[in-house]
Amino acid sequence: MAELKPKKVVKVRLHGRSTGMGAYTQQYLYSIRQRKRLEPHHTESSRTGNHWEDVYFLLPGKYFIAIKDISNTGKHYCGYALLKVFSEEEYREKIKGDKRALENFEHYYRNYAYEIINLSRRPADFVEPPCSCLSDESAEY
Repeated sequence: MAELKPKKVVKVRLHGRSTGMGAYTQQYLYSIRQRKRLEPHHTESSRTGNHWEDVYFLLPGKYFIAIKDISNTGKHYCGYALLKVFSEEEYREKIKGDKRALENFEHYYRNYAYEIINLSRRPADFVEPPCSCLSDESAEY
């Protein structure tokens, strides 16, 4: 009987900020498979508390991100993205030319085996608009 190998998780960090001068950034993660918003495993904050990272431990696959991003001047850069967490094989292929990463594969895989790709519109009905500027489908962003 074939032995089952446990899948390795990847540590994904999504950055946030609140400067106190109007700038605010928050990223919300959604599982495509479960069709729901995921809560971070934990949050790491800067000393001032103005910057933070929501930390998730994710299995290989695809996820959606809803991004609320407002500048100090009040301009909105809100939007959506696709988060792709690579399998070990996919990541090994992606870094095949990087000798250092291949020598320290376990570390690099656990911490860097994902990419974020911007999307031009709301990807699915279960992904809630993170900001009122995105609630109207005809809004430009």
